[in-house]
Amino acid sequence: MLLSGTLAGGEALSGRAAAVDVSMGKGHIVLFAIRPFWRWQTQGTFMLAFNAIMNWDHLDAGKPAPVAPSTNVPAGGQ
Repeated sequence: MLLSGTLAGGEALSGRAAAVDVSMGKGHIVLFAIRPFWRWQTQGTFMLAFNAIMNWDHLDAGKPAPVAPSTNVPAGGQ
């Protein structure tokens, strides 16, 4: 919508995240810039949250595997 120009005031959204998936421990936190469930007024946004809930086990699909920290100790000491 921003690129097509159909969003009024879209320049305020440019360069900002609408949804963020953050890995934490063994899970994920999904943050939304809007309230997907807000007093039944935004029925079009319900699927944003439902998609995150229903696909919780695939939130990291396509991300590279984390690199384990190196445990090498330098020669000659600490």
